[in-house]
Amino acid sequence: MGRLVLIALPVMLLGASPARAQELALEWTAPRDCPSKDALRDGITTRLGRAPQLDANAEIAVEATVDAVSGGYTLDLRTRSAHGSERRSMRARSCTELARASILVAALLLMDSPQPDAAARHDAARRTRAPTTNTWFMYARTSLRGELGSLPTASFGPGVTLGLALSDTRFELGGTYLPPQTMYAVGRPQALGSVQLMAANAGVCQVLLRGPELAPCLHAEVGSFNARGQNLARVSSASTPWFLGALGLRLGFELWRGVSWQSELAAGVPFQRPSIAVHGLSDLHHTPAVIGRLETGLSLTF
Repeated sequence: MGRLVLIALPVMLLGASPARAQELALEWTAPRDCPSKDALRDGITTRLGRAPQLDANAEIAVEATVDAVSGGYTLDLRTRSAHGSERRSMRARSCTELARASILVAALLLMDSPQPDAAARHDAARRTRAPTTNTWFMYARTSLRGELGSLPTASFGPGVTLGLALSDTRFELGGTYLPPQTMYAVGRPQALGSVQLMAANAGVCQVLLRGPELAPCLHAEVGSFNARGQNLARVSSASTPWFLGALGLRLGFELWRGVSWQSELAAGVPFQRPSIAVHGLSDLHHTPAVIGRLETGLSLTF
């Protein structure tokens, strides 16, 4: 009976160890602009020279959670192996740096596992690619714009924007509609006409801080300034081109994953300053040199 135990024990160890050593329970939770879980697995493969088998019930486990914070990212890294469990916290400006640290820790935990044969190593090397960072995504935003100066009184209107994010840079195309406003002359109760503004805009923003997101923005706007009415001296049932450049500061808060609330305060300079007048009366409206606006709304990442 003693011989049977002595013979069976090495066989059990040889049979169980290789399968267990090549398994890894890998959990990766990070913002969209961070490397993906597949990129982490590829990075581990590169360091080991073989592809680890992912299994949620594996003895070796790596659980990494990355959050965006002001000035960069934080990593909460939990590991489990035959030697016990550990927890580490790290911070870096780049999410890619934290992904590399997670790859290194996982590879070190797997270093003691048996190496596969030459054919398996060749196949793993052939399928290995360098980790890539998912640094781009698209988003859409619906917003309400309040504007002071473009129309005779404070105006409010809807806007829609489509954007492309490349790392910390945001490129946007959108449009805004400010509904018609009725115009009155001083001392005259009757309406003399109406005016409205429709415009398309392009912009670029550069994210400086995350969690909350803070970004200065540059905008260019082109559209049509439309006035309608009777006895209009310079604009009568016609459109005047509208061109404007603006600088803004955007503040964004993530409500839940993929959805954020964004607000932007901006000042714009019109390249043309339309004015509206009536024969025999003073100007009903003259566009000022600086336009102020506040825009706020929901942004959806996809």
